[in-house]
Amino acid sequence: MAAKTFADFDKDGSGSIETGEIKTALESMGLTPSEGTLKIVVDRCDKNGDRKISQTEFTRLVKVLEEIKGLRQMFDEIDAADVKDGQISVKELVAKSQKFYGREFTDAEAKEMVSGQDLDQDGTMSIDEFLQTMLDKKV
Repeated sequence: MAAKTFADFDKDGSGSIETGEIKTALESMGLTPSEGTLKIVVDRCDKNGDRKISQTEFTRLVKVLEEIKGLRQMFDEIDAADVKDGQISVKELVAKSQKFYGREFTDAEAKEMVSGQDLDQDGTMSIDEFLQTMLDKKV
């Protein structure tokens, strides 16, 4: 990702990277980002508040996309702890909590974490819910 140039992202040649172009970059990473995830990415990168990423802000965008790549790997590993179905369950979070959080969670702690991040209230955490939560904590 770091080898990408500004022009690779600025598909329309406007001199700035708009939300749609960021969405395309995330989709090329195998993600289907929601408006919430896109907003967080732009908020983390857009220092002048114009809702676009300029060349001077581009370095930050590359760092955020690298962070998302790492979070995606983390999500996939937690998801694979039981049934790899694109969702993190309470059981999976308990199984991988020691590795990623430094201690083993109880079922109650894991359930509280999942329900706090479960935006669609389906009892699990999707990649988008996971990314929004993890990225939002760092804004």
